[in-house]
Amino acid sequence: MCLVVHDFAALSEGELCVQRGQQVEVLDPSPSVGGGGEPFVLVRIVAAAGGGGGGGGQDEGLVPMATIKQVPNLRVS
Repeated sequence: MCLVVHDFAALSEGELCVQRGQQVEVLDPSPSVGGGGEPFVLVRIVAAAGGGGGGGGQDEGLVPMATIKQVPNLRVS
């Protein structure tokens, strides 16, 4: 699971708009190179608990690697 640390507005087909604080799942960890030579990864937005999903918008696409950060799995005992 990853957390979006920087907003990103999609500029090309296949890219995904994300906002800081959203949780995403990396679907393909192999980076592809975007238009500016920046590495992109394929992600899916994780629906918030109790939420109904993404409201009909696109929920999978490419985002720059720099916009996401891996978060450790926290276990509550």
